Amino acid sequence: MDGADAPSKQVRARPRRYPIQAFALAGAAVTALVMGIGNSAGGWSMAVLGIVMTVVTILVAGTLLGIIINRSWFGVPMLALLSIVGAALLISAPNLNGGFGDRTIRPSTIADLTTQQQGAGRLIIDLTAIVDGAQPIRLDAELGIGGLRVIVPTDAELVLSTTVNAGHVVIDGREVSAGMRQSDERRIKPTTASGTHRMIVLDLRVGAGEIRIDREG
Repeated sequence: MDGADAPSKQVRARPRRYPIQAFALAGAAVTALVMGIGNSAGGWSMAVLGIVMTVVTILVAGTLLGIIINRSWFGVPMLALLSIVGAALLISAPNLNGGFGDRTIRPSTIADLTTQQQGAGRLIIDLTAIVDGAQPIRLDAELGIGGLRVIVPTDAELVLSTTVNAGHVVIDGREVSAGMRQSDERRIKPTTASGTHRMIVLDLRVGAGEIRIDREG
């Protein structure tokens, strides 16, 4: 058979792929960098949560467009993950200002005890070393995401105000509240039978995570 008579084979051209997700990733990185520099330079004051949500939104939009335009389903798991992260941040609304990491604070005087704010990580505040005077000790602390632990003396009377947008509150090893948008106020007597008791007033807030209050020892 002559080669000219052989049926011709048509090579199907691959559909063109557009690097939409790569552009979205680059755009998200540039946006985060510009916003971060603007905050640091004092050009504007934007909450860290706002920056994070803006970046997540750009990535979600880019991933979704990539799936639709390129007709590729490889981005679906990433889209699902980003959507879960965005929804969790919207629900818990954590205050992410104040830095990240693990910190332990142990003030020795009331004057050393300042308002504490941390974005994410683990924050431990030990109040057992404060010995000056008999006036009430007042602590205002907020953590965006993670664990906030306060250690108090056994002879202290506690006046508590706790707020957890997503997570739980544990006092002396016992869970007292859990779930979404939990606010609680209570007064807890000292665990010792001494005649004089010092009052500690705690106003504690966590966006997503745990508040834990433990007696010393």
